[in-house]
Amino acid sequence: MQVGLDYRSFSVLSVHGEGGGAQLHGRPQLPSQTGGWAQSQSHSTTSVSWRGAQIALLDGTGNIAAATIDVERVDGTWTVHARDVGTDVRFHPRVEADELEVVVSERQVRDCRVAGLELTATDGWSLEQALRGWARGDEGASELGTETSPRRRLWEYLAEGATVRVDEGVVRDRTGVALSELGVEVTRLEGARLGTRGHGQPRGEGRLSWDFTLDAEAEQLDGPLQLDDVPLSVFVPFLPPLPLHDPARALVSADVRLRTEDGGAVRFEGTFSVEGLALESARIASAPVLGIALSLAAEGRWVRSEHRLEIARGLLRMGAATATLGGAAMLHGDRYAFDVHAELPRTPCDAAVHAIPAGLLQDMAHMHLDGRIAASVVLAVDSEHLDDSVLRFSVDDRCTFTSVPAMADVTRFQAPFHHEVVEPDDSVFSMDTGPGTAAWTPITDISPFLVHAVLAHEDASFFSHRGFAPWAIRDALVRNLRERRYVLGASTITMQLVKNVFLRREKTLARKIQEVLLTWWVESAMTKAQILELYLNVIEYGPGVYGVRQAAAHYFGRSPSELSVAESAFLAMILPNPPSFHEQYDAGALTPSFRRRTVGFVSLLEQRGRIDADAALQGREELETFAFSRDGGRVGPEILRGGSAQLPMDGFSGFPAVSWSGSDEPNDGEDDGIGEEQEAAPDEWEEVWP
Repeated sequence: MQVGLDYRSFSVLSVHGEGGGAQLHGRPQLPSQTGGWAQSQSHSTTSVSWRGAQIALLDGTGNIAAATIDVERVDGTWTVHARDVGTDVRFHPRVEADELEVVVSERQVRDCRVAGLELTATDGWSLEQALRGWARGDEGASELGTETSPRRRLWEYLAEGATVRVDEGVVRDRTGVALSELGVEVTRLEGARLGTRGHGQPRGEGRLSWDFTLDAEAEQLDGPLQLDDVPLSVFVPFLPPLPLHDPARALVSADVRLRTEDGGAVRFEGTFSVEGLALESARIASAPVLGIALSLAAEGRWVRSEHRLEIARGLLRMGAATATLGGAAMLHGDRYAFDVHAELPRTPCDAAVHAIPAGLLQDMAHMHLDGRIAASVVLAVDSEHLDDSVLRFSVDDRCTFTSVPAMADVTRFQAPFHHEVVEPDDSVFSMDTGPGTAAWTPITDISPFLVHAVLAHEDASFFSHRGFAPWAIRDALVRNLRERRYVLGASTITMQLVKNVFLRREKTLARKIQEVLLTWWVESAMTKAQILELYLNVIEYGPGVYGVRQAAAHYFGRSPSELSVAESAFLAMILPNPPSFHEQYDAGALTPSFRRRTVGFVSLLEQRGRIDADAALQGREELETFAFSRDGGRVGPEILRGGSAQLPMDGFSGFPAVSWSGSDEPNDGEDDGIGEEQEAAPDEWEEVWP
């Protein structure tokens, strides 16, 4: 006997075999989209029995699927037993099964068992794609329907109490066996509630098992989940885009209990760990960061309706260091909010540093310390209330450095040394500098006006911090989040020095971590006077203009000791972006807006007690006729009036006449005194000094 089928792309269903006690008429159909199974035959009796029927599903090019089936119908209950089920390679995915048994009555499945199931990827299918579609609710992933028929969710085809079982299943994709020893049991409970339990071996490694109760309509989940060395690649379809490198080599273990609360929040409690994690991104490091291992024991909630993750209590371990953490994070569209805290209890300093992956430490992986360190951090940011952002951290540092890599040797700066800079266009600038060279100027031979101007503009609290300024980091964070781009940094003078003499020009997480560690080291190995002296002698002041001696000669035809208030203010104000501000030198005069800002900066130096009234007055007067040197000729006043405050450095007294406390107030509505290589144009400072 033969019957036809017309459903989507399939055109013919041919059946060859012997039927007992019935004749078939009409056209059989797949499950109805309106409620169960469509009537497909008319029968002369209430019972049907087929044995050994060879069934083939065809399209216009040939067989799509085939099986040998036995069919029984008794009093409205159909039992279909299929053997040697298989689909053609054009079917996505290719399906094979040793046995399939389905019991159907009243248009619903009462029982289903599949043994020896194999799903094999074809060109148009992979396990990850299928899981991603299911997880995100892509069309066809969880419902069946046509353009003219309403959709029906798969669980609605199951009668209450019905069970679907898969024994010894295997899933293969283009890379091999994705999931083996798969055993799954799904039972429909009352309403939309399903019970599911199962186990399997992903990618031929590890073990996963679960025993959940799922409410498919309310999207509630309850039960335990256990993972033992499961490849991370299994979970990639369920994760947001992450810079993962070879996730199949990262092994995940977990023992988690999930429980859905009234209102829909999912509470979780348990442990999670991953070994062999690797990250790859140009923003992280120049090469993949390998061998990351971490574990987390946590208790918290996922509030799906509010897109918020809450961690009431967490314990994070990396290497030999352990930190406690907690708080909440929300991310939905353009809206985000974080309120988190973390604490590092007193920990051996070496363990704390080397908890950072070696791929991020890079050269600093050869740094070692004695002693112990403790730290805490609090961060609260809400995209709708950025001005209320909070960033606080404290460090109890009792560490001593026992060794550092050769690239971090600071003793080389005590004698002549060769300094090289790779410019943004990859050209290389080099010069010989250091004590005793023609390019070097001791701090005692640099105009105190310039020293005060640079401190006020770049790092007002240089003498009171240990390399880092938390308030500046907070302000830069808020500014950059508001602008949705990088416009302002929070580098102290020590951090800027580190970037100039130790690190390459690149914006990566690895470079930032090295910068932090090198800043910590430099602050412990050098005095403030040594740091400031080296900084002023190596930083960029314009295209191909490095060091204060060359800058003073290039712009004004002077030596560093002769720089006036106005000249010092100009040199300090161009530091965030010397090549851009150099355009004024090329034009031969200050722009009106920059002149106005420079006048405001000179007044700020006076207000903060860095220079006296006479010095400030001369600076403002000079700015009225401010000029640049041409052909090495001297410009500016020959006699400098007024004085500057003393600075807490040996051998540096400044020009007497001013009393200064040694620190500016960083958050009084003026410039916070922390500079960085800003992307902003020169007019950036307009809003500070109108």
